[in-house]
Amino acid sequence: MATSRPTVLPHVSTHHVAASRESVWEAIEDIHRFPDWWTWLREFEADRERLEPGLVMRSRVSPPVPYPMRVTVRIEDVSRLEWVEASVTGDLEGPASLRLLESKGGALLRVAWEMEMRRPAMRTVAFVARPVLVRGHDQVVARTVRRFRQRVEP
Repeated sequence: MATSRPTVLPHVSTHHVAASRESVWEAIEDIHRFPDWWTWLREFEADRERLEPGLVMRSRVSPPVPYPMRVTVRIEDVSRLEWVEASVTGDLEGPASLRLLESKGGALLRVAWEMEMRRPAMRTVAFVARPVLVRGHDQVVARTVRRFRQRVEP
C-alpha cells in the first residue's frame, strides 16, 4: 500500500483490544454510536440502521489540523465477526478495510486505507507540510483507538 504521491495518505495498523471478538464486533455494528468514539466526527448520518453492504454514512470530519472536510463512506461488503470493506468519497477518496481476528486475551483489529486528498487546500498542505499532515493523521488514529478501547474493554 506504499505510495510516493504526497496527496495520498496510506495507513495500515493493527491494534489489540482486550475484549472478546464478539464485543468488538458489537461495537463496530453500533453505527449510531460512532460519534462517541470518533471524536473528530461531526454531523454524522447513516441511511440505514445496520452495518451491511450498501450502507452510506455521511459526515463532516474535524481533525486536529485546520481543514475540516466532508466524507461519505459506503460499505461495500461485510462478513460478520471478520471484516468490513468500504469506499470513501468526498474530500478524501479511496478504499478502506477493517479485519477482526482472534487474539490471546482479546481481539486484533487491523485497519487499512489509502486516502487521496481531493480539496485543493489539503493537496497544498500535502506538498508543503506533509510531516504536519501525517502527524495530525496519526493523532486522530491514536485517539480513535484509545476511545474505542474505552468503549469495549471491561
